Amino acid sequence: PDFSNAALLPLAPAMAVFGRPGGRLLAAALAVSWACTAWAYQPPPRFLIASSPQTHNIYYARLPDVQELTKPSGDRAVIEAKVLIDGEASKCRGYFCTDDSDRGLRRPHGLALQQGCGTAVLYVSDTEAEDIYAYNLGLSHMGELYAGTQQMVSEGNAKNVQWLAVDGLGNLFLSDADAGEVRTIPRDQLLGGRNRSQPADVLYSAQQDGPSIKNPAGLAVDNFFVYWANQAGDTTSGTLGRAPERRAAAQEIPPEPVAVASGPYEAMATNVCLARGNAFFTGTTGALYATPSIQNDSKVTEVVQGFTKPLGCTYDGESTLYVADEERGVFALAANMRNLRPVRLLNKVVSVQKPDQLVVFKGASTARCPTISLPSLAMRSVSSAAAASLVALSAMLS
Repeated sequence: PDFSNAALLPLAPAMAVFGRPGGRLLAAALAVSWACTAWAYQPPPRFLIASSPQTHNIYYARLPDVQELTKPSGDRAVIEAKVLIDGEASKCRGYFCTDDSDRGLRRPHGLALQQGCGTAVLYVSDTEAEDIYAYNLGLSHMGELYAGTQQMVSEGNAKNVQWLAVDGLGNLFLSDADAGEVRTIPRDQLLGGRNRSQPADVLYSAQQDGPSIKNPAGLAVDNFFVYWANQAGDTTSGTLGRAPERRAAAQEIPPEPVAVASGPYEAMATNVCLARGNAFFTGTTGALYATPSIQNDSKVTEVVQGFTKPLGCTYDGESTLYVADEERGVFALAANMRNLRPVRLLNKVVSVQKPDQLVVFKGASTARCPTISLPSLAMRSVSSAAAASLVALSAMLS
């Protein structure tokens, strides 16, 4: 069949009876309805979220749309970030603290976002409090991002945990460079009845898995592999490493280097993020680098220079990569590269104090998916098996 005029498909039933009585009226009504739907559609809002250990806060800013990013650099507005979680505003003290108290934030570093449909769960590692917290995120009626009540999910296990990652199933990953370990907290234990003071499970370690795990820093996941930046990388361990997210699969695919930078750049990687089959990473050189993530390719491309102190990076899932510069704010660049190459255009999009790690929150579009909430973190007794049973029952009834 010829779909060259796919835009007319919604009008096909009316066009089939165009010559019959009422056919023209029906066609006109459908045309108006289709045009109004197209005109009324608004892309879902996107928000950048940044941790700031030095200010004790988590910030957010609504990201500009594509039209804004295509304007000349001098005409683009730089968005001022707002406080999403005030680390100093709500704190309990001493004996007044309970297991469910909001303890504030002392030095929030790592961020990981489990995105739902218009909602999300934000994980934050506090390296001074040595805890990992979770917050339900949502949009207010005014279109502003807000964070719910703080929930502790891991107590006393985040002393050196500056980097977090979460996969599509909700499994949390964390790295400890000092211990030389990549750890995980499975989803059912994270939101279930797990003892919060129980240590995270060691997934990979330098002691057990050899030189490929060497001072692991920044983390990223793609639902099969977990990637890490090697702060002490060399020609053996690599600048970036990866291994399967499940330990059982590592028997067939052991931890391995993804890329090996040359010369003095071997041991400079600290942060990593994935975008369209590529792994981007920052380090101590003031530049952003990249390498193909879907293959073992030692080739490393310098994508852009000019940062003062680049830290975390994140991909919006569409076309843009965001990079935090601790001294200058957050910058954006096009990430839809089939072949890696240097980029000339680097645009500052968000002004925020001392940003460290970044994630992107996406609001819901009623044209694409209903606005539903993720299970509340307070509902720790609801098992995943029960949830699966409810879904199956709903499918049978429908």
